[in-house]
Amino acid sequence: MSVKRLPKRILYGELQSGARSHGGQMKIFKDTLKALMKDFNFDLTLWEALAQNRSAWCGPVIKGVKTYEQQRLQQSSVYSKDQTSSTIGPGQL
Repeated sequence: MSVKRLPKRILYGELQSGARSHGGQMKIFKDTLKALMKDFNFDLTLWEALAQNRSAWCGPVIKGVKTYEQQRLQQSSVYSKDQTSSTIGPGQL
């Protein structure tokens, strides 16, 4: 395949500027949505079918948000315990 062909140029991200931009690439809405659904323990193969039925969609969403919030609170409490136990009090140097 020639280097000038469009599929190869798209694959390597060298269309306009000749190179990819520095830093992380732009995320599209679908990427962000999939990342959130993984955090909420959604089955990524069934989410489109569930979204068609509003009553079937609300249950898993509420359950996913609750489990995600519980995990987030547990992680933050562990982090805060680590921070408070590692602080140096006056006269401990």
